[in-house]
Amino acid sequence: MIGVALGSRPALIVTALASLLGFALSAFASPADAFGTQCPDMPAPTYTLAIENQPVRLVENASPDKLKSLFTEHNPTGAASLSHHQSIGGLHHGEIRLRSEFHMLQATQGGRACLGLKQLALTLGYEPVIYISKDRPRGTCAFDAAVEHEYKHLNTDLAILREATPRIRAAAQRSLNGMARPRPMAEAELADARSALQARITAVIDREMSLIEQERNRRQAQIDTPEEYQRVADQCAGQP
Repeated sequence: MIGVALGSRPALIVTALASLLGFALSAFASPADAFGTQCPDMPAPTYTLAIENQPVRLVENASPDKLKSLFTEHNPTGAASLSHHQSIGGLHHGEIRLRSEFHMLQATQGGRACLGLKQLALTLGYEPVIYISKDRPRGTCAFDAAVEHEYKHLNTDLAILREATPRIRAAAQRSLNGMARPRPMAEAELADARSALQARITAVIDREMSLIEQERNRRQAQIDTPEEYQRVADQCAGQP
């Protein structure tokens, strides 16, 4: 008997990418002794959050080998449960990526330096893909049933994204609120100071992203149940 694994989707990837993509370096004038005990006044750091959601891409006529390969790649812990007797009717795969850019303020003088954050620029992106097996060609009940099921996964992701946006904003603000006033350092310590500043902010946002991922996985798992698989199978009983 052929098992229909319509909802066996790749494990959705939530990745927080904290990359130092570029600096906005500003040298600002200060008194000759300003670097001895304190840094020049700097504006309070700010953050921005841009949303880059891509429309869903529907890939039809996917081969069984392609679907099994995708399933195994993104579900390493569940791959063993997929026997050669089972077929996958469709897969939903979506990646949520959070990219971080740190724009710094820096000043150096006489071997001493000050470093501060001007702006944290975040970009939240989502790229969903739905794969439908070639065994379920367009125009058949099986095709419609597979697409309907995979859209449940897609709509769940979109709901998670709507809820995640204010949570990411709050986490970004918390990370900035926790920053200490810049203090003078040796110029040779700048590279380490940049890395440490980035790591402190990234840790706060990564914790929030981890919680969002846990909730996402919980809701997605609630879709793929034996009852749902049976409902989809019964939907097209006796039909192509």
